[in-house]
Amino acid sequence: MTSSDDALRPPSGGGYSPGSDDLLEFAREFSSLTAAGLPPSPGLRALAAELPGGTLARRLTRTADRLDLGLSPADAAADSESGLPAYLRGLMLVGMRTDRLAEILAQFVRFRSAARDALRRYLLLASYPIFLLATTGILIVFTLEFVVLPFETIYRDFGVDLPHATRVILAGAHLAREYGAGFVGGLLLSSILLAAGARIFLSPADRRALMQSIPVIGPVLRYGGLAEFCRLLGTLVESRVPLPEALGLASAASSDASLTRAGERVREEIERGRSFGESLRVWRDCPSGLIEMLVWAEKHRNLSESLHLAGEMYEAQSRSRGGFAAAAIGTSTLLLVIVLIGITIAGTYLPMIQLISRLSG
Repeated sequence: MTSSDDALRPPSGGGYSPGSDDLLEFAREFSSLTAAGLPPSPGLRALAAELPGGTLARRLTRTADRLDLGLSPADAAADSESGLPAYLRGLMLVGMRTDRLAEILAQFVRFRSAARDALRRYLLLASYPIFLLATTGILIVFTLEFVVLPFETIYRDFGVDLPHATRVILAGAHLAREYGAGFVGGLLLSSILLAAGARIFLSPADRRALMQSIPVIGPVLRYGGLAEFCRLLGTLVESRVPLPEALGLASAASSDASLTRAGERVREEIERGRSFGESLRVWRDCPSGLIEMLVWAEKHRNLSESLHLAGEMYEAQSRSRGGFAAAAIGTSTLLLVIVLIGITIAGTYLPMIQLISRLSG
């Protein structure tokens, strides 16, 4: 078992796990320092000095101290007390072993940043219809309270035969008056509790897997995860990292929990002696086109280039589906708002038109 295999084990104990932003900043700065030719120990100290204190800075300083004591970079990076996740320690070990640390970390930062930015972009995309519907709901409730209910008295006094739509709107107005505040408060409290529970009990990868179950947005995130996985795996294979080890690192570093599990299963099959193409068959959700491409690439010894090509292809699909999702969500939300406002206005003023016609006739 290699040193990076050890690094892939989950950290022992309940040690500190830095946030994704801290990890990306660490990897970005450390790859820049390495590319500039600085040895690991001064690079770690420089990073720790730039961080605003806290646990991560202390962990980095401790790792630099271990290097100064004569430990090898592999032993220092494999230390679970460094505060870095297992997959990032494994990538560092492979980079040091292949003399491509700066390139591997730079590629990791690039792909993970793209996945993180895509997730944030689609969260903003989802927040737009929620904001629009909330604003419309407030406007409708205001209309029901201060416009519709006063008209009810007028219609009753004149004995107007109310249409079914108006009766429904009036019933909604009474419900809003009696239970509206409690309903809104309960909805807000439930949303806060759900969001807090998701952050406490679910890992970022599990939260992403939950979002992948959402129609329209789910495929966008799935293709983005495939692009991230294929490109990082291509970089590791290009660095002459053995395929089982490269699969373990790339799958562990993926932000897609289902892809992480699938990569581990493929890795286990390869370690049992099966070919890469045969091992891919255990990946149930793997696109058939990707399997055919990688089987062909393995036969023609063109695996790294094919993985990079697949990454570009899935990134393009993610962007394309993202544009469709934005258009579909925006259009459907706007149509829903128009229908709600139209029904409210029509149901409120149609009896008034009938009353005016009766009085003038």
